[in-house]
Amino acid sequence: STAFGCGAGGQPPYSRSLLDADSAAATSLPCSKHSGAPDKVPLLDCFDLFGKEEVLDEANAWYCPRCREHRQARQKLQVWSLPPVLIIQLKRFTADATGRWRRKLDSMIDFPVRGLDLSRHCLSGDDAALYDLRAVCNHYGGLSSGHYTAFAKHSESGAWHDFNDAHVSTARADGIVTSGAYVLIYERRAEGESE
Repeated sequence: STAFGCGAGGQPPYSRSLLDADSAAATSLPCSKHSGAPDKVPLLDCFDLFGKEEVLDEANAWYCPRCREHRQARQKLQVWSLPPVLIIQLKRFTADATGRWRRKLDSMIDFPVRGLDLSRHCLSGDDAALYDLRAVCNHYGGLSSGHYTAFAKHSESGAWHDFNDAHVSTARADGIVTSGAYVLIYERRAEGESE
């Protein structure tokens, strides 16, 4: 959900649901590396940044239904429920104020292959919030050209495979996390299933 608040009359923020998933959800997570940031950015840090409260500027004023005025409001994105399949698109391209693409972000996002725990990011208090990686779409190149590859885990054998155009080969699990990762596909771990 996202919560807006103008603070008029000490009223609590006005909320509306934005991200209530029932079967599958896709979200774009910011993953830019700022100066002084570590070489690897943990995926959960991207979730923290995604859910960070921000103040909307005057150009993005929000209409408050309580005071019936456009206000400079606060906005915070939050997740209420978690889906069985979670598709995460990492925000790999940045744009300037006019909306034109300027550059690709190549920050190394350190994402877990097993045991992604999203329980602290779920408002419903869902205890079964562990996810295991099933596939990764990679993008190599820049803005004007690039190449896509994928890693996927075989559902029966559990072996990882590297898909690169017409070439398919086996892949090592410790080679799945790369700076080319663009889309991550996680499957929720069944209750009681161990790592």
